[in-house]
Amino acid sequence: MASILPQYAYDIFISYRQNDNKYDGWVTEFVDNLQKELDATLKNPVSIYFDANPHDGIQDTHVVGESLKKKLKCLIFIPILSQTYCDEKSFAWQHEFLAFNEMAKVDELGMNITLSSGNVASRILPVRIHEIDAEDQQLFENTTGSPLRVIDFIYKEAGVNRSLKPGDDKKDNLNGTSYRNQMNKVANALKDLGTSIVNQNEGRSEKQDTGEPASRVPENKSSKKGLYLGLTALLLLIIGFWGYSTYFSSGASEIENSKGNKSIAVLPFTNMSADKDQDYFCAGIAEDIRYNLSQLEGLVVKSRTSSFAFKDQDLDILEIGAKLNVSTILEGSVQKSGNKLRVTVQLINVKDGFQLWSKRYDRELEDVFVIKDEIAKNIVKALAIKLSPAEKQKLEKIKTQDVQAYDYYIRGRDYFYKGHEDKVQLSIQMFKKAIEIDNSYALAYTGMADSYAETYMYFDKTDVNLEQALNASQRALELDPKLAEAHASHGLVLSQSNQFEEAEKEFKTAISLNSRLFGAYYQYGRMSKAMGKHQQAAILFEKAVELEPENYLPITFLVGAYKDLNMKIKMLVVNQQAVEVFRSHLDLNPDDPRALYLGANCLIIADKTDEALIWLEKSLVINPNEISVLYNAACVYSLLGQIDKGIDYLDRAIKGGFAFREWIENDSDLDNIRDDPRFQEIIDRIK
Repeated sequence: MASILPQYAYDIFISYRQNDNKYDGWVTEFVDNLQKELDATLKNPVSIYFDANPHDGIQDTHVVGESLKKKLKCLIFIPILSQTYCDEKSFAWQHEFLAFNEMAKVDELGMNITLSSGNVASRILPVRIHEIDAEDQQLFENTTGSPLRVIDFIYKEAGVNRSLKPGDDKKDNLNGTSYRNQMNKVANALKDLGTSIVNQNEGRSEKQDTGEPASRVPENKSSKKGLYLGLTALLLLIIGFWGYSTYFSSGASEIENSKGNKSIAVLPFTNMSADKDQDYFCAGIAEDIRYNLSQLEGLVVKSRTSSFAFKDQDLDILEIGAKLNVSTILEGSVQKSGNKLRVTVQLINVKDGFQLWSKRYDRELEDVFVIKDEIAKNIVKALAIKLSPAEKQKLEKIKTQDVQAYDYYIRGRDYFYKGHEDKVQLSIQMFKKAIEIDNSYALAYTGMADSYAETYMYFDKTDVNLEQALNASQRALELDPKLAEAHASHGLVLSQSNQFEEAEKEFKTAISLNSRLFGAYYQYGRMSKAMGKHQQAAILFEKAVELEPENYLPITFLVGAYKDLNMKIKMLVVNQQAVEVFRSHLDLNPDDPRALYLGANCLIIADKTDEALIWLEKSLVINPNEISVLYNAACVYSLLGQIDKGIDYLDRAIKGGFAFREWIENDSDLDNIRDDPRFQEIIDRIK
């Protein structure tokens, strides 16, 4: 069967190394299943050239002839990328891939096709069946002049790099993909993209009818109806196989077309190391990449809380993307063995599951900083984000050159994020070890300052903790006066010691150095609330919500700020949004006590008091003696008008160490118990 367009021999040409088909006939099976998928998707048949016979005259040992040249005159070229395909001495590379690459650049269609959406699609659609070496990927990209974008049929588990087979269970595949779904993605892409090509052809026909210059593709002599039906199938075909690339040849076309925003979630990287205690290291690399990307103005980045909640969740990438409401997802794996490090990453378009970019790094452990930098830069490139000089500098800045110090630092940060008292104490020890190795590591001092401040605020309000926090934050500033995180940490510590004016200067400096630093706005907002500056607090919490809309902390305090300002309509609208944020978070983190007790406050405003009590009581079961839980229990019971319980829990919170008098005096949640004589007696005990 000939091509839909008469001047072409075939619609699709399958190129592969014969050795990749000898072992289990993978390529033959792929072509058979591809034909079936197309038959079930397209109304009209398409022609595929596939040399299934090793004696057909097209072998690695034979010279190219006129027969092959004619067969290469095809619409779409699909190279099966294996560990051996990108071999400049091989027949497939020289006489198929290179020949088509040159031929397509000068034929009637050209190499690239412009779709109605404005995207540009290459007629070369690689299907990758193995992870390939970095030098092979570079060779491919240099030859085509564009980034490698593939549809993967790879089965991956520890030590395994083989082609994905129809019977493989996606639950066992660390890529999380199934053969059937990958094949179906090709068909779906055909359907999505075909319309654009049909419209493009109709435009050509109209130009011909009106005497305007004709396109390079001649009109079929059959009826116009027949032509359109044929081109429908063809264009569905071109784009289908072409779909993965067509969407992304400009880097981020789909993302850019969605409300003008580009968005990404960075999932925690999978630990592929023999040592299963390396989870912190994998999460640390992913978090560093996420954090660096979050500093860019042209990209919306989901918070760590949201993205990392999907760790160990048995969900498809597209499901995760839908839940997080992002256009792209970065996922990866890390394998560390001695001083050897392998990091594999892929950037996925959520709309159709195709790869925008992927790479495997096999380096020395000390190269981890370079790897992180390269990954961030490649994501920026793939999404076509324009960076300012300052943003480029932020991406390239390395905080320490010592791998062991970095290892302790990310251990400390991992403990700190867990939030419990014992974990925060462990984080302090890890930050200290990092500093012992590299005493110029400003970010480690910042981490230590935050940990001591957290301890002072929630667990042990003693002068020694406040002094340690102050010393650490001051040292961080001495080492790096332009480190925004250091100024934010110093501002937090100063606010805890009631040096509000000095703290305000530090927060403002942090924001001037990094206008996207969530912690600066959030902590500055909390201090403003404690000072009774409710209008200022509202503005700061609004910005914090803008930066991390799925984080329940800033939106909860924004509800409180509107309540303090008596802005009832705004409060009710934002409170409804907050309830949804809490529900989404608790779906993935049902035992988060902070989310439960803060969410209970919002449920009360939403007139869901029974559910609010259930959430509060659950938080008290999880952490019955934590002072933040006790204090917020006082707030909830106060809001419900249960005066005795409110007073009782406030008393227990202060006995346990909650000692922020300014906060208590400006917290409107306690208004219902404020006139009780016991209230004043209790807060008078605070030094």
